[in-house]
Amino acid sequence: MMKRWSGQNRTASPVSSLLGNRRVVGMLLLLMVLALAGPGELAACPNCKNAFRAGVDRAYAASILFMLGMPFALLGAWGLAILRMLRRRG
Repeated sequence: MMKRWSGQNRTASPVSSLLGNRRVVGMLLLLMVLALAGPGELAACPNCKNAFRAGVDRAYAASILFMLGMPFALLGAWGLAILRMLRRRG
């Protein structure tokens, strides 16, 4: 036999029941305020922070974009080489 949940609202979602608790809402608000009130330098690693002050941030951005594009360039070059080999045989 299945037990019925008596006295509970079956349509209430876990989020609404969690946000109904004032203590949880207060803690979430406090954490959000503390996270936003902290200095922005805490969010960066020491190398990025010092590079931003020295004006090297554009070089960091270029190197990150280069590293992001390199796997696609390698896969594309390998795919082109394989395609050429297949066409020569075919």
